Amino acid sequence: MKRSSKQTRVVKTFSFGLVLVLLLGVFVGCGGDTTPPAVTTGGNQATNDPQGTTPPENQFDPESAPIPYLEDFDGYQFDVLSRNANTTYWAGNDICGELTGNILDQAVYSRNEIVTNQYNFDIVEHQADEWVDLARNTWMTGGEEAFDMWAFKMNDLPSLGQEGMLWNLNEVKNIRLDAAYYDQGLQEPSSFANYLFFVTGDMVYMDEMATECIVFSHDLANHFNITETLGKTLYQVVDDGEWTIEKFTELVRMTTADKDGNDNMDETDYWGFCWENANILGFNIGMGNALLKKDASDVFVFDYDEKLVNDLESIINLLNAGYSVGRDWTEDRFDKGNQFCTVRGVKYLADFTSYGLNFGVLPFFKADTDQKNYYSFISTYGSNSINITTTVEDVELVASIIELISYQSRKTVSPVINEYLFGGRIIAHPEDVRMLELVYAGKTYELCYLWSTGSLYSTMIALNDAGSPGIASSLEACKDAVAASVTRKLERLENLG
Repeated sequence: MKRSSKQTRVVKTFSFGLVLVLLLGVFVGCGGDTTPPAVTTGGNQATNDPQGTTPPENQFDPESAPIPYLEDFDGYQFDVLSRNANTTYWAGNDICGELTGNILDQAVYSRNEIVTNQYNFDIVEHQADEWVDLARNTWMTGGEEAFDMWAFKMNDLPSLGQEGMLWNLNEVKNIRLDAAYYDQGLQEPSSFANYLFFVTGDMVYMDEMATECIVFSHDLANHFNITETLGKTLYQVVDDGEWTIEKFTELVRMTTADKDGNDNMDETDYWGFCWENANILGFNIGMGNALLKKDASDVFVFDYDEKLVNDLESIINLLNAGYSVGRDWTEDRFDKGNQFCTVRGVKYLADFTSYGLNFGVLPFFKADTDQKNYYSFISTYGSNSINITTTVEDVELVASIIELISYQSRKTVSPVINEYLFGGRIIAHPEDVRMLELVYAGKTYELCYLWSTGSLYSTMIALNDAGSPGIASSLEACKDAVAASVTRKLERLENLG
């Protein structure tokens, strides 16, 4: 068993050379449910004593405390590999925390102090530049250098799981997947053929930060007289169910202008919208579509209909119109006041607030007014997850540690996340807070983006680059590619035994 002195700390790993940086805490947070986080993130906190007993199975209380595998874990070192913050903006602080004055860090620090002192185990985060390479290398060597959990972007985990490097959580007895501190709404996208290699929940909160929304400039809305032209505020447009791709297209057309009057649209002019490739998937989800679905065997299937073809055509036409600009074409200048709107993960809102920007938040637009709900895209690139590597010898012991951390996270960290998101810290206007609740109410993963299936994502990019011709024929060609990709995945799983 791995041991260490009683502590929680961060170990930063650069090019596989270990540089120890002793900190005061270990960053962990909350993941949310698919209902509005104003209600669920910290809103229904568990109140049972951690030493309490779980009700009989037919009376299971999802808010109940887990029964610890051990009362004393004898200084077990729970090692977590994560992304280095110097490498990516999306590294996050959801494994370790310290007393910096940041409320999220402090909540995580407090959570760790409570749970590690009560049960006598350590939490050590190892940050790496090349996290996947380090994960594979340490998995192959095993021993003291191995990690218990990999807290890096979700997109990396399906392939690692299929290579036999992650436990199927469906088979781990001490992981109570129906507990409230695991995100119930987002377990289904994480599963394939009844293999569940990773989940999200209160223990990690980067999926909350990576949930995307439309951010717009109040200053440019006033400059272009948006409210007067529409006869209502943008918030009222959303409330009235009129926030559609047609309305969005009209809006970004209205807010594109040759600012300097030189008859040459460049990065210094006003642009209605600035996009990136992943927005194709996000907007498609917003319009009520899913590129991949599941059959009764929990296996991916792909098909398309006329609505999907038409919606993709509308999205690609929007992105290729003269009032939208891609981020690969010019510097992202939303914070410079040149763009009316853009798409950002919620994590950016704190940055925009710190810059003093006068901005607002809106959900992704719908396909039409007949669509009932608004849906949001979660960037799995920016999200971390909960998992157990197969180098762990006593998987039930590590599962129990994850349970205890997750339960304490729901009590200690989730209320702070709720305050951070909806208490006026990252965005102050009540209407924007309400819009943010709408964003979280419909958050969704795109399976083809998470599971890299059948080149669907690259096909979307190619269609956008081409300006949308041949959508139906391109989707038809994807059928065989998806089927082949699914077959390969199933074969890999079968080889796991």
